[in-house]
Amino acid sequence: NEIKQSHLSRSVSENLLSFDIQAVNEAVIQNKGKEFRFVQVSEGKWKCPTSNDFPAKASALNELILKLYDLESSQKLTSNKENYTAFGLDASRSVITLKDKEGKNLCVLELGKPRESLHQKSSGDVCRYAKSGTSDSVYLISLDFELPEASSDWLQKVILNLPKKEIHKISLLTTKPEVTLLKKEKEEEVFELKGLKPEETVKPWMINQLSGTFEGLAFSDVMTSKAAEELELTFTETAQVTTTEGFLYRFSLAKQKEKSFMRLFAEVINLPAEEDKAKALQEKAAKLNEDFSKWVYELDSYDAANFTKSYKDFIEEKKDSKSDSIPKELQGASSQELNSEAIPGNPEEGQSIQN
Repeated sequence: NEIKQSHLSRSVSENLLSFDIQAVNEAVIQNKGKEFRFVQVSEGKWKCPTSNDFPAKASALNELILKLYDLESSQKLTSNKENYTAFGLDASRSVITLKDKEGKNLCVLELGKPRESLHQKSSGDVCRYAKSGTSDSVYLISLDFELPEASSDWLQKVILNLPKKEIHKISLLTTKPEVTLLKKEKEEEVFELKGLKPEETVKPWMINQLSGTFEGLAFSDVMTSKAAEELELTFTETAQVTTTEGFLYRFSLAKQKEKSFMRLFAEVINLPAEEDKAKALQEKAAKLNEDFSKWVYELDSYDAANFTKSYKDFIEEKKDSKSDSIPKELQGASSQELNSEAIPGNPEEGQSIQN
């Protein structure tokens, strides 16, 4: 993997931090008054103990570790502790600590404020004042990296990833009539609205918006099911999605104080005849539900709104061609009233003329 490759190519003498990259098992980040812990469960998999052991974003942690490993100490500024505050290396600093399996510190990096210059603004370079936890020396380093500011920032936020080609049917259950999108025959990513009347015209962008909701569906925040119970949320089954693989996903939503929360359940509704394939699908459903049952997901307002669209939202409004040609302020007037309207300066269009 990337970490192993970096370990083979590193030049130790040019780097600010010295640690065994293969021994890293935990990262502790203190940033803007908050602390976040991330622990490696297995190679390429991390969890966040400060978020109830929810799976963490491995890509962000691997990137952080690699950047720290390759961090160059190119410009030394001072070793005088009296100058630390000027560089932002005081109580407001950010601190990154990498640890091994036994909890022993492998390295500590203290980050101060950024240094801005006209060159950096034009080039996009990000330079910050920093020091190693084992040294008094302050350096100017180049570290283009955003640290988490909220507990959910580095969590694996994707709840479900269903590309359009894998979806067979989408149903929204809380409106009358219910909204149902069906996959068109012989079309991988095209859906049609069930029950569309001959005189109705569907909005194709609305079809695309709803069918695309389930590809990379992500949460804005997450809590344990136990924590959700304390909020006394009332969930209503709001949507169902069936897949070409034979799964049915049930989405239940609750709303409280302008926030929308979701629970998810999966079941197999079409078992293949082959015993091995049927067993594999059932095992997949059991694993999904084991994970889904632990959590309640908070959705952003845009995604939540997609689950409550009405049938009318998918239909183009009818336009009255006759009224379209009449000025808005005159729409609804009788033909006699229209003919008697006097338009100054134009006798042919209704101005009365006196001899």
